[in-house]
Amino acid sequence: MEASAGVKVTAIPYNQFASNQQYTGSRHFRWFGSRSSSVLTPSTQGSQSTLTPTQHSTSCQPTKTAATTQSNATQGSLLHLMACAHDKGADKILLQDRIQDVATDRALIQFLRCQYRRHRSGLRSLLSLKRVQGIHFVRFHLPLGDSVIIIPHETTCTRGVASTTACECLPPLTRVSPPGASEYLCRPVPPKTFPPIPPEYLLSFFTCAKEPHVASKWMIEQFPKRSWGELFGAAEQPAEGWGIYYKEGWDPKIIARVVLGLLMASLVFGAVWTSVRGDVQGGFGVAAWIVGVGGAGLGVLVTSVDGL
Repeated sequence: MEASAGVKVTAIPYNQFASNQQYTGSRHFRWFGSRSSSVLTPSTQGSQSTLTPTQHSTSCQPTKTAATTQSNATQGSLLHLMACAHDKGADKILLQDRIQDVATDRALIQFLRCQYRRHRSGLRSLLSLKRVQGIHFVRFHLPLGDSVIIIPHETTCTRGVASTTACECLPPLTRVSPPGASEYLCRPVPPKTFPPIPPEYLLSFFTCAKEPHVASKWMIEQFPKRSWGELFGAAEQPAEGWGIYYKEGWDPKIIARVVLGLLMASLVFGAVWTSVRGDVQGGFGVAAWIVGVGGAGLGVLVTSVDGL
């Protein structure tokens, strides 16, 4: 409790006459009691729901919501990686997962795969024609609500020779120092190049079975990791944060395979119809309808899946 909450815990001997000490029953009775109280006090539950984090949390490891007070004493046990991901349509949400146990680049790639896989449902992964096209370092704003605003690198960061020192897609020096009490952990700051890790290089490990060297640590060192726990939006001003962005796009390979599958299916249907009924025109006329209707249905299905 002391490690996770950052407070001093003092043990007090049990006193049966004290009003703040009592024995608790088994977990089944406690669960029943908590369910009953939630039903009897719906207004209380409704008011508390507005105080929960405004972002989705799809942790690959069990995580506990951090308090709104950002305590420097707890940063060692509250390291989180902020990741922006596509949600419904053009909306993007913030994924916040604990990453303090990730110490190597190989563990980092496995962590990223797990985080993204948990975010996408099985239906979306199976039917969607979109895939991750790159993993980018980004700065973002988190307002109240369910969406996150990504600040584009091309429009906000200085271009040219000084871009490696003036880029805002990584935490500034004031956010990563002094060591041991800073909001973010990453080094070196400023990086020698930007991006410190090319998106295509990260994607090559993310999508392939190939793993980084077991002793490699240079990528995890440069990832911006928030040491003050989860980030919360504010009503007056959106919270500012740094992390990564799973940029998605249409996958030409999947689209080509789907189109080829429709064409082959229509060709097989036309050939079977012709051999059975001897009607070439009728068979391939129906085959053409299969291609047309199948293509239109595929478009509707993909649009619906991306909106889930």
